[in-house]
Amino acid sequence: MDKAFTSAKTHKIKVKKPLYIPHKEKITCPYCGNHEDFYEIIENATFYIHYLQTEEGALEPVEEEVEILGPLKFFCGSCNADLSFLKK
Repeated sequence: MDKAFTSAKTHKIKVKKPLYIPHKEKITCPYCGNHEDFYEIIENATFYIHYLQTEEGALEPVEEEVEILGPLKFFCGSCNADLSFLKK
C-alpha cells in the first residue's frame, strides 16, 4: 500500500507574491506644515434620504444615497490652502 502513495504524481505550484506593497504617506500641508486638520468640499451633490415614520411621528432615516455631479476639493484646516492635488 505504501507504493500507491509514492507512485502518485504530485504537483508543486509556486505562487509569486506581488512586489508592489501599497504604502500610504501622511499628508502634510506644504504651506503651513499642518498634518492633522483637513476638510473636503463637494460641489453639486444631491443627497437622497429615505425615511420611515414611526407611530410617534418621528422620521427615521433608513437609506442614504449621494450623487456627486461636481468636483471634490480638499483643503488644509489651518491655512485653508487648496490641497486637491495631494488627494489624487
